[in-house]
Amino acid sequence: MEGQPRQTCGNGNYCGGDVLDHQLAQTGLYTIVIRDFGVNSAGTYNISLSKIPTALRPGVYNPSPANGASVCNLNGSFSWDPVSGATGYDVYILDYITMYPAVKICDNVSSPLCLFPTLETGKTYYWGVVAHTPTGDISSPVWWFYTDPNCAVPFTYYCDKDNDLHINASLDGTCTGAGCVPAGCQTTPGNDCNDSDATINPGVIEGPYGSFICSDGKDNNCNGKWDTVSPNPEPNCQPSTSDLIVSAFSVPLTGAACQNITVTDTTKNQGTGPAGTSTTKFYFSTDATYSAEDKLICSRVIPPLGPITQNTGSTECTLPCGITDADMFYILAIADADNVVAETNEINNLKNDSIKIGADLIISALTAPSTAKAGTTITIGNTTKNNGTGDAGASTNKFYLSVDTKLFPWDKPLGCFRAVIPLAVGESNAGSMTCLIPSDTLPGKYYIFCAADADGVVPEMNDGNNTKSKLITIN
Repeated sequence: MEGQPRQTCGNGNYCGGDVLDHQLAQTGLYTIVIRDFGVNSAGTYNISLSKIPTALRPGVYNPSPANGASVCNLNGSFSWDPVSGATGYDVYILDYITMYPAVKICDNVSSPLCLFPTLETGKTYYWGVVAHTPTGDISSPVWWFYTDPNCAVPFTYYCDKDNDLHINASLDGTCTGAGCVPAGCQTTPGNDCNDSDATINPGVIEGPYGSFICSDGKDNNCNGKWDTVSPNPEPNCQPSTSDLIVSAFSVPLTGAACQNITVTDTTKNQGTGPAGTSTTKFYFSTDATYSAEDKLICSRVIPPLGPITQNTGSTECTLPCGITDADMFYILAIADADNVVAETNEINNLKNDSIKIGADLIISALTAPSTAKAGTTITIGNTTKNNGTGDAGASTNKFYLSVDTKLFPWDKPLGCFRAVIPLAVGESNAGSMTCLIPSDTLPGKYYIFCAADADGVVPEMNDGNNTKSKLITIN
């Protein structure tokens, strides 16, 4: 009950009055004391209610957003009451309650606050907190909230005013509220440099040499270049008829930071005219398209090529040493990367191939008894292996008890863990731990889970393969 109870009877006699109706608070433990003061003339009992607050049970309380809340500010943050003795907090979020693994968005933060990740409107999210204390981890319930699409959010928008199927590169207007953007418009800039003239857009082919479009004084295809002769001539309007492309390209499936790899390409002149000497360059990129941030890792000189001829070669490249994240990366091959050959088409010179880089920790072996009793200890054997292409730093295996074959953030931790030493590529580390089956575990079938790098401190190529489980019956 919230507030103070009001006495309605005293000295054991009926004294009339009423009892306030209070709603229990969200947190706290209360004792309701019922005293029989005697039977009145109508045969009913007179009772009084009082509360005795006690120390809160250890837990994570008062979440914000509150459970079931509607959220308008997508740039907000999660918060909760501090947990006594907590040394740090992990925060997890998922957009479907049975999704695994949940995404850890804050790792061992010192205060009960965590900024929102990128959220979508009109969506339900689930979240929870794990508090680290000297006596063990304390997990919150799984809370949920809804991002309200009807909040008054300002939008900028870009349209296709000349109906040439290309969105304007310049701002067309602003509006407020979900659904306010006009039909056919979008909230990001397009690439149409002249949205008042349907004959000028990135889909226009400017060329070939000698055509009227090469002397009209307009940047017809919005690439910043125009005409045969201008301060910035259009390549497609030049007399060359060569066209260099990378027609075939392959790289190893995996690699590691600072590692030498061999790439193989075929650079081809698919044009009808000859192409002079050029250079095909290779770049390391986080995506499949080229940008100025991509790193040059090697190059190959291509001899002059006649019409419809090609040249194939292999080149040794060194992957960057500063790769700290584990992920899928790309090697880009760009024909005539220095633009020394005038071509009929300058935007078809790139080809890419993917490569995986980084550590990948897995549980390669797991042993545990097939039966156990609640409140007793068991020995769990486990082997951690680095199955990736990069070295893995020190990590920690943790153990959990689950009712099914999937590990969720709310599954019961067994309170035991094993430190795993740094592992080079292909190395394994085996060990065993004595873990306690909680005394309140009901009889039935469960799964013992071992999670490699349970704290998420090692960047990995694949974070979805870190667990292994074994069936156990609790008597």
